[in-house]
Amino acid sequence: MSDIVEQLKKVRKLQSRAAAAKISAFAMARTRVRW
Repeated sequence: MSDIVEQLKKVRKLQSRAAAAKISAFAMARTRVRW
């Protein structure tokens, strides 16, 4: 059971990182459009 929990934690970390990367990329694209 503990192995499954660890894997879930890893997946959530990766997902949150991907979401943060998408948000930052989107923000950069928006600022580029403004300039």
